[in-house]
Amino acid sequence: FNEGMDVLLGSGLTRPEIMDIISQGKFNPAWYNLAPRSTIDNFLMAYSTPAVGASGAIYGILVAFGMSYPNSELFLIFLPIPIKAKYFIPVLIGLDLFSGVTGYSIFGQGIAHFAHVGGALFGFIMMWYWKRNQFNKNRWD
Repeated sequence: FNEGMDVLLGSGLTRPEIMDIISQGKFNPAWYNLAPRSTIDNFLMAYSTPAVGASGAIYGILVAFGMSYPNSELFLIFLPIPIKAKYFIPVLIGLDLFSGVTGYSIFGQGIAHFAHVGGALFGFIMMWYWKRNQFNKNRWD
């Protein structure tokens, strides 16, 4: 993306002009005269491809932490009140499940709520397996 943007900026276009054109899902065919076709194609594809985050994995770690240390107190940055992990984490997952099912999100659009729930489920299954099986001999608590 940056390579294509640098080429277009170097041709005299401004960033707002470029962003306005590509945000409409359009492009100027003259751009192919400024850079190799692959550079412009990659630039346009990078803009329209959705980003994938690691939030589902973070939810898995959060659930594993909650199962290991249920009485630890956690703080939500916007709500500076200590809440025990055994209460906080299920509420957070429930909120994501509600948002995923209804489509109503208090945190904004473009959030993969079911990825969060899936990560939490994977974290739960993994911790449940570890607590029941071979890892008990290695625990020090």
